[in-house]
Amino acid sequence: MNKLLYKFQKPNNPEEWNTYHDLRQKILFENRNDYYYDRNHPDEHLKNNYPFILYLDNKPFGVIRIDLKRDFAILRRTAIDENEQGKGHGKVMIEYSEKFIKKHKIKRAIVYSSKDAVGFYEKCGYLVSEKQSDDKHTEMYKNL
Repeated sequence: MNKLLYKFQKPNNPEEWNTYHDLRQKILFENRNDYYYDRNHPDEHLKNNYPFILYLDNKPFGVIRIDLKRDFAILRRTAIDENEQGKGHGKVMIEYSEKFIKKHKIKRAIVYSSKDAVGFYEKCGYLVSEKQSDDKHTEMYKNL
């Protein structure tokens, strides 16, 4: 994949925020038969939480939120449009996310992966943590 075709940016206007929420709602909630998604959740606008959209040729198809903590960052709600999954776009989004985290002088990334995405994160270099979150998610980490 030619990374020059990608754009990784924060939502900057109401249309981009709708795109961000539409992708999250469809891929992470509706496709998993969970129909409650709060587009107005206050965590989206906390000071150290950064939502991003991944574009390819100006078409939005991936989203992630990066929450920066003091000693680590959390990758939240990573999603790639279902028609674009398995094509390497998720790995590109993780690479952009890790660059953003490193830019903030943070050296560890954590993800609470759904069970079906553990293999994806392992391919991106994440390790399963000894500490587990709950029955639906697996805590994983990567030293950057």
